[in-house]
Amino acid sequence: SGYAEGKNMEAASYDWRLAPQVLNQRDKYFEEMATRIERLDEGSGVAVLGHSMGNKVVQYFLSYMKQTRGQAWLDSHVYSWIACGAPTLGAAAAARATLVGDRMGLDTFLSMNEAIAMGRSFSSAPWLFPLGLHAQSSVYLRRQGMLEIRCDSADFYRSMGFDPNSAVELAVQVDWGSHVDVLRSDQSSVFDGDKAIWPKSGVVVFGAPPEMPPNANVTIFIKERKWLQDQCDCYPGVWCFLKWTLFFPITMIALAFYILRAFMFMRNIINEWCTGRGGWGIARGSTTPLSLNFLEGHRGRWITIDTPMPESPTWPCFHFCRSWWKSPGKVQLELRWRRAEDLHREYLGGPIISSPTGIADNGAMPAAVSVQHGNRSEEVYDRVSLKQMMQLEGCKQ
Repeated sequence: SGYAEGKNMEAASYDWRLAPQVLNQRDKYFEEMATRIERLDEGSGVAVLGHSMGNKVVQYFLSYMKQTRGQAWLDSHVYSWIACGAPTLGAAAAARATLVGDRMGLDTFLSMNEAIAMGRSFSSAPWLFPLGLHAQSSVYLRRQGMLEIRCDSADFYRSMGFDPNSAVELAVQVDWGSHVDVLRSDQSSVFDGDKAIWPKSGVVVFGAPPEMPPNANVTIFIKERKWLQDQCDCYPGVWCFLKWTLFFPITMIALAFYILRAFMFMRNIINEWCTGRGGWGIARGSTTPLSLNFLEGHRGRWITIDTPMPESPTWPCFHFCRSWWKSPGKVQLELRWRRAEDLHREYLGGPIISSPTGIADNGAMPAAVSVQHGNRSEEVYDRVSLKQMMQLEGCKQ
């Protein structure tokens, strides 16, 4: 006569976010499941069907019941276990979600940092980590160095016409010779129009080539987070009053300049997005390119350096009382460079293992410890264990 829900068939839903021991501790899940199986059993035992991660639940349930009620209970009440799509060797996707985040299709609502925090909050995640040989060859880490840059302060000497009520952020551009990377800093924590100060925690981290390229350099772009600011350097008083009230033609000219400034503002924003230095800040100047080769002699140590910021043109504006005196500014940076070999020793506990690179002839898992990228031969990936990756990402044991 088939199966009828509630009579000889039941669904056993569970909270997939929880590890099995937490699931049982909070919901008495496995005790309740045993009770339901006993109620459904008509004398010949019950067929338990699991789907996907549900098979891990069934597997844990069978082990739990064997320990708590013995093999005799299983022989009496469980006729068979039907596994559909069972991740018996784990799933690499679970490790990926914990290590680097998985927004699960919610890209509109979740940032990657939120996705990482969410993935690491699921106690069930390690339950699905890859096992056995599958685990040994499921994670490959690109061989690369690391460049860390922290801005301490920047002096502008009012030469760029900053508004003290706005904020300043930096776009850090590193030219590796073969490609260019751009990252943005946080907003300055202190800014008075002349000097900006950033918190010590504001570090931008670049994935770099394994060795420092001979022509690598860094340029800092100064960006002001304000819509349209008045650059008049005069004191409030007679001149501003005359300009806006008595001299109507001059007011019209000033209005035309403001419209021109708005146009240049939009052009500036579009240009910043096109060059990869996006954000809502207005580009106001940049430092001279700083060669990074000197860092090779200071590997692993923070180095403080001042990089000059040459004069740059300000927004077009007409003011009777405008001061045209300018003086160059500077940006104080802290930099730290580590090669791929240094990172491997520090975070993975040993040197990079030298071995032939390639893919197994049968197209199966990579046979070598190191694998070369199929289209970009300069990129090499080293096989690491899942435990090493967890250690690298700062995840708890």
